[in-house]
Amino acid sequence: MTDLEVFRHLRSKDGRLAFYTNETAHRIPEKPGCYAWFVPLWIYRDDLTALMRVIRNLRSYDAQPEKEVKADFTWQSVDLLVSRTERIRISGEVTKTWQRALADPAARRAMQRLLLEASLLMPPLYVGRTNSLKRRYTQHTKNSGSTFHRRFASYTQTLGISLPVSDLLFACLCTETSVSKDLGRFDDRELTSLIEHILMNACRPSFSIK
Repeated sequence: MTDLEVFRHLRSKDGRLAFYTNETAHRIPEKPGCYAWFVPLWIYRDDLTALMRVIRNLRSYDAQPEKEVKADFTWQSVDLLVSRTERIRISGEVTKTWQRALADPAARRAMQRLLLEASLLMPPLYVGRTNSLKRRYTQHTKNSGSTFHRRFASYTQTLGISLPVSDLLFACLCTETSVSKDLGRFDDRELTSLIEHILMNACRPSFSIK
């Protein structure tokens, strides 16, 4: 198998990559691995600008949304309170296409399906590692000692969005495989911690704050 053929095997019966919803959560394995939570792209709002604002706000969470900045000069200092706001740019042509799609029931259903399928092309909200993917899923969805659950529930409440953690998409990569066996000098925690660290630095998930 060449290096790139690994992608062909990921979604096979014996593949290590899987995606779960609250309806399929009972299939999550009790194995070590890395995981990520994604926002499902539902049509939360019929207005395209309002929809994009909802999605962008979910993606732009920050534990410290405002920062105090101080600039020192020779005889003076300037103190600033800085915060970020989302800028939504949508052309009139795109808006018209969106409105046409929503006006037809069949087209609306097709659009909703395409958006849900595209959800996994979004950056993840949260990335983590665990010795049991099934246990960690339950901890996050049931708020059993989960800081992510508390942060997400509190933030969505401020946004006026009804979206519990259990309605997010759960993607996981099992590391208990022949690959990890080849890395015999590393235990499962070392391996998953390494993958978690690389993923967090690469995709900068907004709700992963450690």
